[in-house]
Amino acid sequence: MAERGIRLSWIGVTIEVDEQNKVIILSPPDKLIEDVNVRLQTWEGMMSLRSLKSTTGKLSWIAGIIPRSRWAVSVLYGVIADHERDVASGAEARRAANREDPRDKSGMVHAKRVLLAKEWLLKMLDTKEIWKTRRVPLEEVPPRFAITTDASPLGVGAILSVVDALTEQLTPLAAIKGKVTKNVAKSLGVPFNDPAGQAVLEAWTVLLAIRYWAFKLRDQKALLKADSTVALAISKKLASSTPTLNWVGAELSLTMEAQNMGELTVHHLPGKLNVSADHLSRPDKEGPVPDLEGIQVRVMNEAWMLDSRLPPPGVHPELWGKSPNLLPLFDGL
Repeated sequence: MAERGIRLSWIGVTIEVDEQNKVIILSPPDKLIEDVNVRLQTWEGMMSLRSLKSTTGKLSWIAGIIPRSRWAVSVLYGVIADHERDVASGAEARRAANREDPRDKSGMVHAKRVLLAKEWLLKMLDTKEIWKTRRVPLEEVPPRFAITTDASPLGVGAILSVVDALTEQLTPLAAIKGKVTKNVAKSLGVPFNDPAGQAVLEAWTVLLAIRYWAFKLRDQKALLKADSTVALAISKKLASSTPTLNWVGAELSLTMEAQNMGELTVHHLPGKLNVSADHLSRPDKEGPVPDLEGIQVRVMNEAWMLDSRLPPPGVHPELWGKSPNLLPLFDGL
């Protein structure tokens, strides 16, 4: 059934055309938001697996409108999958045999496993002016800024550039770098000075860059250039089947929404062309940074780098739905 005008409903989604700001606003149904909000607030102690599945299904639908909530939905699906594997393998039955209360609890899940996702989702649903709607531009606006990133087992580096609207040429504005210490690696849940943690560090560098230059990127779209497919993927999907990358996606989504940033345009940059950011990410390299003559390189201190809204998996890996796994398994990417 069709409607005329600048506002209509289609399969439960409200679609409104904002001609002044040249955007289309997509909103999920109020009743669905209220229902999910109420259900999330009841998740205390042991909760019903049936309720978890039902609510996760509804949140998955909402995530189709609000893509930056996907990381939280991914955590919930991870908890469901882990629980069902425990039941199928007999692990839950063995645990029941050792409990004082021997009753079957295969249909129950402990709420602490979804605590962070729950609190993040409640905040999202409660802040309607920020999270309830998805704004889709009617006109394609090219990115004004570009961020180029790289990471090594011992350091991270990023460059902020201005994109020429006509030639698409990049002019560097600023650069940052920071060291990956033992404390940093422990907090992120990756092995120190080990290539096995490379994917996590590459993705984390994107988060650091957007946080550092948030004042420049507010209300802007940005081009992200990196030689890591994992960093590019997490920047678009904001979710993964590994705890630390899920945390990066969660922090990245909060940061981008707080700055009202548009979607990132990602561009894979072959490693041999990522010379400047590569130089910044390697603490052992000294001297001028290639192609950054006259650009001051700021050094991020450890305390600022580790500042976060949500505890990273190196501190509480069990809260992110899965035990630590350094292989980045991106579904569909």
